[in-house]
Amino acid sequence: MKAPHTAAARLANPDGSFTMVSVDHRESLRTLMAAGAPVGTVSDERLRRFKAEAVAALAPHASAVLVDSRYGLANGPRAGIPAGTRFVLAVDRLVQERGGPVTRGELAGEATPAFLSRTGPDAIKLLVLFRPGHPDPQRDDTVARFLDLGRRCGVPTLLEGMVRCEPAQRDEAIHEAATTLCAAGPDLYKAEIPGYRKGDVSDVAGLSTRLTEELTVPWVVLSSGIDPADYPAAVLEACRGGAAGFLAGRAIWHDVVAENPPGPGLRATAAPRLATLAKAVREAVSAR
Repeated sequence: MKAPHTAAARLANPDGSFTMVSVDHRESLRTLMAAGAPVGTVSDERLRRFKAEAVAALAPHASAVLVDSRYGLANGPRAGIPAGTRFVLAVDRLVQERGGPVTRGELAGEATPAFLSRTGPDAIKLLVLFRPGHPDPQRDDTVARFLDLGRRCGVPTLLEGMVRCEPAQRDEAIHEAATTLCAAGPDLYKAEIPGYRKGDVSDVAGLSTRLTEELTVPWVVLSSGIDPADYPAAVLEACRGGAAGFLAGRAIWHDVVAENPPGPGLRATAAPRLATLAKAVREAVSAR
């Protein structure tokens, strides 16, 4: 594993692994919480409550948490994040219809030095969509402005690339996205798991090794699009191939997200799941 950049290391465990949990979802979370009912039945306040309770239940088992500014933060220094919890702030604006998929990631209007100074994140994160073989000057400009914001504020940057392509192109698209976006110089990269097929993780380690050899920054894997039952095995295979850990949301709390109130399920189910996965990843990284 490539050692974390000095800046990104503040999000890692002492052994250099990253065991981070994500609760920065917005309209996709509303859809999950609706559980088949009209998405309009899920209020903004319910989103905020889930996020607050998820941070409280899961942060003790994570090296860092990822939150958004619209629903995940309160006002004031550290924005309601518990003392001692390292947090990454999503500064992306996700262009999507309510209940629909993300069609573009942009830099949010509130992503300013003054806002970062007021909220005090340990790192900032940007999601961008990547379509292989299609140059995208607007995407590249967004990435450049995001990285410049991090440099000007002295805040580490975490860049997430989500591919949009035909299923047969997926592995090559993940590779192309990672190598293209990491060339811009983020401190940490968040990738989809290469080589994953539902119920089959046999190609993950090999393709992860290829990715690790070509990147100059550490990288972690996300959990969107992965069957939650497959996620622990897929993460460990990715770590065998050099991934530095995970930044996962749905794989941790997918089966309790629709509960109201969410606290009991988060504490009884999601927190032990996160603790078990984090322990396995720390052991896998230390063994390399």
